[in-house]
Amino acid sequence: MSVLEQSILKSFTLLSTDAKELYLRSAVPVLDSPVSPLEFYRDWVATNLPVLIKGAVNDWPAVGKWNVQFLRNYLGEKLVMVAVTPNGYADAITKGNMEQLSEYFVTPEERVMPMSEFLNALENRDQYPGVFYIQRQNSNLTEDFPELVPDVGRDVPWATEAFGHEPEAANIWIGDKRAITSMHKDPFENIYCVISGYKDFILHPPTDRPWIPYKKCPLASYKEISPGIFDVVPCGAVHCKTSNDLKGVNQKQTYSDDCVNNTATAKDMKTLCNDSDEVTCGIAAEELNLLNKNSDIECHDGSFSDGFINFLSRLKVDDNVKVQTKGLYEMYVNEHKVETRNHGGPCHMCHKHVHKRASTLSYIDHDDDKSQGISKTSSDISDANTVPWICIDPLSPDYASYPLYRNATPIKVRVEAGDALYLPSLWFHHVQQSHACIAVNYWYDMQYDLKYAYFQFLESLVVK
Repeated sequence: MSVLEQSILKSFTLLSTDAKELYLRSAVPVLDSPVSPLEFYRDWVATNLPVLIKGAVNDWPAVGKWNVQFLRNYLGEKLVMVAVTPNGYADAITKGNMEQLSEYFVTPEERVMPMSEFLNALENRDQYPGVFYIQRQNSNLTEDFPELVPDVGRDVPWATEAFGHEPEAANIWIGDKRAITSMHKDPFENIYCVISGYKDFILHPPTDRPWIPYKKCPLASYKEISPGIFDVVPCGAVHCKTSNDLKGVNQKQTYSDDCVNNTATAKDMKTLCNDSDEVTCGIAAEELNLLNKNSDIECHDGSFSDGFINFLSRLKVDDNVKVQTKGLYEMYVNEHKVETRNHGGPCHMCHKHVHKRASTLSYIDHDDDKSQGISKTSSDISDANTVPWICIDPLSPDYASYPLYRNATPIKVRVEAGDALYLPSLWFHHVQQSHACIAVNYWYDMQYDLKYAYFQFLESLVVK
């Protein structure tokens, strides 16, 4: 270690020591009563400190109302997008299969299914291999579940008044207790509200950045190749099942030459059909091929192509289900045109001859991208579609590989039904949950002020 590196490391240690002595706390402060917008901003936002507000959303109709039975009765036939993984870790670093010993940043397999089937998977895990989680972001609460919004609201009024603007996104999370959110940070002010069950957070302040290791890994996606057996498919792999191959396969996926992309599964489509004698429950091979062509789903003016309309018209289902199916694919198209969690490049949804690649992840640390010289376009993401991600598991830290993590300051907090956690921007967090936990969170844009500038300066020293 050079003299300069020793000096920088000493400065990092001094920063952590001062932060702990001057403003950090050993536990997340707990408030037992509502807070005014002024108090919230003065005491917590301005100081960039988390706070747990007990009973903050107890007056929401959703609290005490939303549970598995309610969702089954109210939304049982609604088509939903579900992330499925073998181990509960979506958007996390993992090793490939036996033939792929290197590590990958792996996104989940995404399936479309009725809400009732998703709930069956939660309640009958032995019959549904894998870990199922509704976790699609990009404001999936307001975009995908508008019928639930009246029970919670589009924002948190006291937070909106404090921040001075509406939230950028409102998200809903429903899932298996085995579903774990790996450690990351977001460029948002986060108001995290639990409706049913509880969430366990492990937090790290921004000043812990020198002790939190990152690793650049190639992008990949999970694919279930047989019940309970998942493959890790690197981005760029070419794999497209024929119509005959689709029989008995849970997930039909197509891979462009640059990126993994999921379409509706054959199993999912079976719920929409009455006749299972035709190829894959009544969807002819040429109809399935509509989903694989570069521009068969949406025209350049934003409307659906004649091919896709014809595909819908030939499904043996009633008009209401067709409307849901069309809406679902519209959701896919719109999602793939912006920065999304599961999108590493142009694909059949995005007309790859028209659109440039989007960012690999919607909530990937934008400031990390800048500080590590990673551009938002594919030409600069790294030739191998790599993703920088935190490579330490706070539940079982590998101190032998990452000894500096011993200097970090983890802070644990449980958020129960009716509670709201304010998670400040740039704070690192890892999340676990109780089984069938339901939560919503609101992302408010952070202020790119002196706090951000200081963090970027710290980031630049860490990278060096």
